[in-house]
Amino acid sequence: MREREQIIELFNTSEFEQARKSVGDLYKVPRTGWLNHGIGKDKAETVGEHTDSMIALFESVIDEIDPDKEFDRNRMIRIIQIHDWAEGNPDVGDRVTVIYSGEKEKQLVAQKKSDELKAMESICSKLGNEGEDVMKLWLEFEEQSTPEGKLLKEMDKLQAVLKAYEYEQYGTDVRAREFIDNIKKRNQVTNSVLVEIMSEVESKCK
Repeated sequence: MREREQIIELFNTSEFEQARKSVGDLYKVPRTGWLNHGIGKDKAETVGEHTDSMIALFESVIDEIDPDKEFDRNRMIRIIQIHDWAEGNPDVGDRVTVIYSGEKEKQLVAQKKSDELKAMESICSKLGNEGEDVMKLWLEFEEQSTPEGKLLKEMDKLQAVLKAYEYEQYGTDVRAREFIDNIKKRNQVTNSVLVEIMSEVESKCK
């Protein structure tokens, strides 16, 4: 696992220091989905640990996905590093909306996006000239506005499947198949390499 200092070391500017606390707080924010599945706070993956795992997943598959190195990999790493920064804000946190459906889900998703945008605007306001770049990277992930952003969003979903399978192997009540079924229903993972990994997990889970 990478050291926290590596996770937040994106821009070598004095302004960036102002945002360090927000990023560091992510290691104290448990992922709500795991708490909802009965994982205790002492065992639940934190948002910061999720970021670490995302980077590890990215590094393990990117050569197979992008053998000709057409993607800007440095930019993609930066996107991973900041994609959940907003969740360090105590007024935002890690919110789960997938447990709802229909109009209720739409409302909660819209509220989540609005609150996270405000949190990112606050963070970026402390970054001086770098703030605009950080916001662009965050929006690239949120809006899946580029092939890189879309791929990373799919990796984000797959990472949850892998973590669910890990918890399943520990004998908890978490079932990876629940996550896989939801992803398939919403067609959230389409990259062939990631689909293959998910299928391998599915063949092993209960």
